[in-house]
Amino acid sequence: VETVRMLAVAIVGFAIMGTLHPLILVTLFVTAGLSCIANDRVSAYTKRTVWDVLSSWWRKNNYVYDTCTDFKAAKDIRMFHLSSWLLDKKRELGVFRVKMQWKNEKAWLLFGIFDRIMWTASQIVIYWFIVDSVVKGKVTVGNAFLYVSASGAFYTSVSMVFSNLTNLRQRSREVSDFRS
Repeated sequence: VETVRMLAVAIVGFAIMGTLHPLILVTLFVTAGLSCIANDRVSAYTKRTVWDVLSSWWRKNNYVYDTCTDFKAAKDIRMFHLSSWLLDKKRELGVFRVKMQWKNEKAWLLFGIFDRIMWTASQIVIYWFIVDSVVKGKVTVGNAFLYVSASGAFYTSVSMVFSNLTNLRQRSREVSDFRS
């Protein structure tokens, strides 16, 4: 439902922005498309290098947790002096999890920076055309505000549609994991 609403907003924004200059539309589509591609790549990268790698971590962490909290194993742990070994395993697992989480956060931080750069580039082009049109007298000040607000809504809606497509691809990768 949200995608359909955003698609409708994108169509209206397309009609409004198309009256000003076609280069604005191209800029908005290209920057939103590049952000979408980058989002998809980062999603695939983090799945492959972080979450797939952590699948064995979950199993090991659950085993250590269950062993440490199960009273059935308490006698064996005391008898064979396994408590320090289990604590070391728990620490190793914690360090590994933090490293993987850091890798994930770093990838998404870089994507966020790239996404904001794309948004800024699109806004620079839009404002340049709008200010240029106002200075040359092609557009009134009232219409300039319409174009500014329409460009923001248009970029947001196109980005959301592209983001929803990326989310579909991400879910597809997850379903493929369950099938294999």
